[in-house]
Amino acid sequence: MVSLMLFECESCESLPPLGLLPFLKVLEIIKLDGIVSINGDFHGNNSSSFKSLETLNFSLMSQWEKWECQDVIGAFPRLRHLSISSCPRLIRQLPEQLISLERLEIEDCRQLEVSAPRLTMKTPLLEIVGSSNTFENLEIDSPNDDCVSLQSFPLDLFPAIRTLDFTWFENLQMISQSLVHNHLEELTLKYCFVFESLPGSMHMLLPYLRRLYIRDCPELKTFPNGGFPSNLEEMTIKYCPKLESFPDGDSDNGFPSNLETLKIRDIPRLKSFPIRGFPSNLQTLTIEGCSVLDSFPDEGFPSTLQTLKIVGCSVLESFPDKGFPSNLQTVIIKDCPRLESFPDRGFPSNLKTLKMKKCPRLESFPDRSNLATLKIKDCPILKSFSGRGFSSNLQTLIIEGSSALESFPDKDFPSNLQTSDIKDCPRLESFVVKGFSLNLPSLIIQCCSVFELFPSEGFPSLPGSMHMQLPSLRELCIEDYPRLESFLEGLPSNLKIIIIQDFPRLKSFPDIGFQSNLQTMIIEGCPVLELFPGGGFPSNLKELKIINCSRLVGSLKGTFTDNSSLETLQIAELDAECFSGEGLLPLSLTSLAIIRCPNLEKLKGLHQLSSLQKLCLQDCLNLQRLPEEGLPKSISELSIHGCPLLIPRCQKEGDEDWEKIAHIKNVYIWQ
Repeated sequence: MVSLMLFECESCESLPPLGLLPFLKVLEIIKLDGIVSINGDFHGNNSSSFKSLETLNFSLMSQWEKWECQDVIGAFPRLRHLSISSCPRLIRQLPEQLISLERLEIEDCRQLEVSAPRLTMKTPLLEIVGSSNTFENLEIDSPNDDCVSLQSFPLDLFPAIRTLDFTWFENLQMISQSLVHNHLEELTLKYCFVFESLPGSMHMLLPYLRRLYIRDCPELKTFPNGGFPSNLEEMTIKYCPKLESFPDGDSDNGFPSNLETLKIRDIPRLKSFPIRGFPSNLQTLTIEGCSVLDSFPDEGFPSTLQTLKIVGCSVLESFPDKGFPSNLQTVIIKDCPRLESFPDRGFPSNLKTLKMKKCPRLESFPDRSNLATLKIKDCPILKSFSGRGFSSNLQTLIIEGSSALESFPDKDFPSNLQTSDIKDCPRLESFVVKGFSLNLPSLIIQCCSVFELFPSEGFPSLPGSMHMQLPSLRELCIEDYPRLESFLEGLPSNLKIIIIQDFPRLKSFPDIGFQSNLQTMIIEGCPVLELFPGGGFPSNLKELKIINCSRLVGSLKGTFTDNSSLETLQIAELDAECFSGEGLLPLSLTSLAIIRCPNLEKLKGLHQLSSLQKLCLQDCLNLQRLPEEGLPKSISELSIHGCPLLIPRCQKEGDEDWEKIAHIKNVYIWQ
């Protein structure tokens, strides 16, 4: 036997001599609530017990109090991973001399003593790992008060450790160290609420530290004056409200020159960075929630920088005059209410992604060179873009909440554009004169109340040449277009999804009908729309939603052919007292939902839907009963919600409509 798991053995009060299994490598003991003590019988009273075991896991042992292992010598010679979690009563020693242990995990063991006076550590933890030169990973996760009372962690006692992770180590104040540590590569401190300081000479004593992660250490005020280790590559500092600055250090750049990733978040007292600037090899810089940060070093950003993210810097007004580095590829700026402009040099030619959000003072953008993605949201005084037009490489264009924007550049949209999403731009009057790219697959226009689509085509209608100008269009979504009255010649032949919402004047669709490739149609808030084209719906249409279009529902009769492919139909906000499916609904339907119809009282004509599998009736306050002729035998799922008159008729055997639903496998009824 190589692997064994004991799980929820409720009657088990003692463990068998598993230590005698010579080939056992993995042992997991989980939720054995009858176990109070583990004694020598578990080891088999053998000096070479568990001679092949590599992984041992105890978890959810609610009654386990002690592990009598102090008299067992030579056990676990190959144990590499020991995990003990959610054993709240365990108070005694753990095994000694685990010479091969590489990873120890202790989590939610409130009474397991890992405590000592300041600067000492006479504990089970030290007995386990203190003399082990192979121990490489230590993680302490203690989310309960007073579980770990150690105040100073003696790093010198762990000469071989490579990763050190303290989480919810609530009494830890410092890490003490006097000797050079040549192995530690990763140090993580999270939710250490009284932690105050790192090793004073960490720049010399931790020469191989590559990753430093500090989060939620509210008492941390400063870093060591000597700065950070020279080989540090990644540093993340989050939620340290008393931290005010970073050390200048002895290097030319203030930060270690090898630092590639620097992430700083929610440091509300941070006013500036070291005078010497950012490290020369920095590739990713993220600054979030630094509310008093008002400037960057005069030296600007390093030439190696590729990603820049600035969020929630409420007093930041500008960027360094030297501009952005030539290798910069991504810029994300959000919630910077005082930012008014960018450097005169504009953006570098290598920039691929620009995302701006909630910059209320920003009026214009410089040239955007080779951008592939441009997203601008909630920049209310942005009026225009440069006259040079958009980048020829632009693939994604999203503009939202720019209430002062009136027009786009008088140029063609780029031929590579894949997504165009324009929302909440009430002053935007038109797109470029020459129209969209022939290759555009997705077009979304929402809440642009004075917008004219293809103004050269006349108004108020969608262009007659739309099917020619947008031959590659697969998705069309237009919302809140109050002046549109009709479509003209037709829609693009490759269109698969069309969403029409809040068109109060729209009366009709194209006379020539819809293209056969259309699969999904959603129509909402078109109160005067009442006629479908003579050709009916396309044969490949799979999903149709009609919301708040009462006249349109009445015109559905005869629009579906015998070879219809429609599978899903949702009808919502219908102003009618009776809904009949006879001659109206196609036999191909597998799912039907009738939602938010407050005046609906009666249903009929659903029994002939021989393919129907799911029926949903929701928020129909006056619906009194199910159809008199019953429901299709094919239904396997019925949902009734928010129908107070209907629900009492369907809840249990003997109710008025019970016989109509007794054959349905899954019935969900709730108020």
